[in-house]
Amino acid sequence: MKSDRYLIQFEGSNDNGKTWRPYLYKGLSQTPFNGVGLIAPHTPRLDCIVSFAGYSTIRSYPLINYVAIRLLQEKKEVVSLFKNNPFPLFSPDRIRVRYFQVVPVSIDVHKKTGEWWSFLYIDDYTSQLLINKHASFF
Repeated sequence: MKSDRYLIQFEGSNDNGKTWRPYLYKGLSQTPFNGVGLIAPHTPRLDCIVSFAGYSTIRSYPLINYVAIRLLQEKKEVVSLFKNNPFPLFSPDRIRVRYFQVVPVSIDVHKKTGEWWSFLYIDDYTSQLLINKHASFF
């Protein structure tokens, strides 16, 4: 089994893309300082799908676009699949999905910095989704 993995990350912005905030998964590490958590006996369904989608394309996982659209619409059923809602007060005006390679750091680096992972940005997994004043997508 390979030690590195691929991760797609949903991010939103409510200031025309100047700052981006990640939607954190309930069971997957998305920061260098989060180690592997307990994954059994239950892995959240979205986390499981996303972990496989990172090894494929958006054509194989159209659910990723569906989730992004529903995050932009702030559908409670979809936002609740994540650990956090980075927009508790103001809705996002755009969503992007980014693609990262996640590589474990060496033991020496972990001892010095406390980091578990190195996140290497690869590309955008999908195009940015925007919403206008009339709640339509473009």
